[in-house]
Amino acid sequence: MITKILLVVWGILFFITEIPAQETKISTISIREFSTNPWEFEPSKDLFLQYLGDILKSEQFAIKNKLNPSQKDTIIRLFRGRSEIFLYKPYNNKAQLINANILDKKIILKGGICVGMSKQEMYKRIAYPETSDDTLTISLPDGKYKTKIICRENKIWQIKIEAQNNKLNPDQKI
Repeated sequence: MITKILLVVWGILFFITEIPAQETKISTISIREFSTNPWEFEPSKDLFLQYLGDILKSEQFAIKNKLNPSQKDTIIRLFRGRSEIFLYKPYNNKAQLINANILDKKIILKGGICVGMSKQEMYKRIAYPETSDDTLTISLPDGKYKTKIICRENKIWQIKIEAQNNKLNPDQKI
């Protein structure tokens, strides 16, 4: 009886080791796709909090609207440690990403790009020619965002994202 059990276990183990391991396919992100939106979702306070769960804290600051000083706009700061994401919310519109400074590996961009990832792995995921520079800037003239990926010791150390449209218009619908 024990011999039969051992033969069955040995057979199962032999069968499992003979199955070739499936390779994980990594989808490459185009520069256009990344400069249009580096996030897996359209940036908004609710989606950041939904996507990143409870790892982000939130603060809001009221500011005067430049075109209509009687109206109040809002700057929203989402943060975790030294990582910060700033959104601008006009009095009559939805929030727009102004910039982000990411130093936390739990904040993940499109394609799984995150702090701590190796430089080689990053280049596998972004359709961009590999360079020896420690800073990679991803932007297009008509793209919504400019992203700087800063590496140290061949790993992503910091990611900076800023809106290309630095003149935010409170009447602009996105």
